[in-house]
Amino acid sequence: MVVNESFSDRRSYNIPQTGFTSLAQAFSDLESVKSDFNLEDYSFSQTTLEQVFIEFAKQQEQEDKDDDDRHEFTNGKSQTTSI
Repeated sequence: MVVNESFSDRRSYNIPQTGFTSLAQAFSDLESVKSDFNLEDYSFSQTTLEQVFIEFAKQQEQEDKDDDDRHEFTNGKSQTTSI
């Protein structure tokens, strides 16, 4: 389970479908711990295509940044060793 968004009084989590056997079981589990975690309300929704696209774009942006960082490190290292 991963926190997707966090607001002052709300949290949004991504829970893989493999995390529970049925939706009924997920609701039952949440009801049983509702008071333990001071939950007032909860809901389930499926990921939208827009959310999938945004997450993919974020991952691609991070990969591009990581590639740029590796490229700078490699170039800096090769210049240092050739001096």
